Amino acid sequence: MSVKVTAEDVQRAILELNALEQLIQEFQARLMAMDASIIEHEKSLAFIDELIKSNEALTVLMPIGAGGLIEVTIASRDKVRINIGQGIYLDAPLERGKEIVNKRRELLERGRMELQKNLQAYLQRAELLRRFLSRVEQSIQRQQSAPKRTSQ
Repeated sequence: MSVKVTAEDVQRAILELNALEQLIQEFQARLMAMDASIIEHEKSLAFIDELIKSNEALTVLMPIGAGGLIEVTIASRDKVRINIGQGIYLDAPLERGKEIVNKRRELLERGRMELQKNLQAYLQRAELLRRFLSRVEQSIQRQQSAPKRTSQ
């Protein structure tokens, strides 16, 4: 049994595949950004741990932009200032600051997992469409290379 595929079916498949490929690229870019943010949160947590463990002032290199660094001494290690959005900062004890940063990291990781799951579904659908279009193309090529029958 053979299924009749119309030109409209092929056109719809091509349009859907193009849309999916664009979505896939956007999701991959979002995943990369989320990965970078997760790494940034992990570095922040490691630094807060160092502050908690340290019994004396810490000297660190702080970025000042354009690849420049400046040596600074952190004398006060009892609190951390955290951006809570829209340029508003919250002063919190180190342990509380660590909890806030860790919670954000966990939210990012959950969001990343959900995004990855959606990306996988899009990748699978795109692969199905590619196979469909490939079969249509092969069928057309077979029809074009088949000897023509003449009616008598």
